[in-house]
Amino acid sequence: KWTSSDPSIVSILSTGYDTICHIEALKVGTCKIFAETVDGGKKDFCEVTVDYVPVTGVKVITDTLIFYPDNTSELTAIISPLFGTDDSITWTSTDSSVVDIISISDDTICHIKAEKFGRAVIYAETYDGGFKDSCVVFVHIPVESITLDKNKLTLDVDSTSRLITTIFPNNVTDKSLLWSS
Repeated sequence: KWTSSDPSIVSILSTGYDTICHIEALKVGTCKIFAETVDGGKKDFCEVTVDYVPVTGVKVITDTLIFYPDNTSELTAIISPLFGTDDSITWTSTDSSVVDIISISDDTICHIKAEKFGRAVIYAETYDGGFKDSCVVFVHIPVESITLDKNKLTLDVDSTSRLITTIFPNNVTDKSLLWSS
């Protein structure tokens, strides 16, 4: 039989075979793992110390995003080292009226939503050490429609003409066009 003197510090995952015990360190501290025979109640133990591993940095995987209003996405942050003791992260937006944080999963994943035209920076900051990284999010105004000044045109050979576009709304972020024939 296997037991932990403090399962909040070290838990017993599985025993597999009676003579092998798999354990997991959960938080900083010291406890004992006891092995006890079923026949005769003989005991022995191993003192296990779980050390504190300081966080040394954080990296947001995506540096820049370009969105349109109502688009959603998720940002992921990676703590260094991966086995840092306190891997908690706080996520913030410099302008939640432009890009809002709608939920956070497991501290390392931040779900965001573009609200309106503008620019916002989403920061991930570690609790341990206050390390920061960010993603810049640009919210563009999308094209809703395009019209040409002519629907039909007749040209003579070797003559030229021009077509003029009207893009709506007038203040779209990107008015670039791809022309083809």
